[in-house]
Amino acid sequence: RLRRAIANVDEAMERELFPILLDPQTSGGLLAGLPVDSADDCLSELQAEGLLHSQVIGSVNKGGDSPTSVTISQGGRN
Repeated sequence: RLRRAIANVDEAMERELFPILLDPQTSGGLLAGLPVDSADDCLSELQAEGLLHSQVIGSVNKGGDSPTSVTISQGGRN
């Protein structure tokens, strides 16, 4: 059901890890939202705790009126 909210679903489905976004087995605890100016410090702390694969995967921007307002893009900063 949530896949309908992704504006570029055909492009996003080509990414190897796309299914992890929709897999109920990986929901909860996998993603965290925080202010953008806290992201680098949070990432550093997670990696210092041994979570070496932690990374920023996206951002939330003001959307439009369309129900398909989520766009999957290449994430990460490292």
